[in-house]
Amino acid sequence: MKDASSAEIVRRAVEMARESIPWHHHYMPPGCHFSRESKMHQLILENEITQEIWVAKTDEKPLDELKKLEDLFFRKKFP
Repeated sequence: MKDASSAEIVRRAVEMARESIPWHHHYMPPGCHFSRESKMHQLILENEITQEIWVAKTDEKPLDELKKLEDLFFRKKFP
């Protein structure tokens, strides 16, 4: 798992979508049972081909980045 900023995760997701590389994302709030970082918000991006994983840890919920990822993933809208 590689550390990244929330902006980098969005940038990588856009690149993968444009190249038709399968990917998906996760969001884990503080206290999530599946989270290894219980005090931070985590935004996770996975490349389904290479199995690369990037994680952004933030103090605040990354609402703007989550919206961009959701639009990209579900509606295939490019920023």
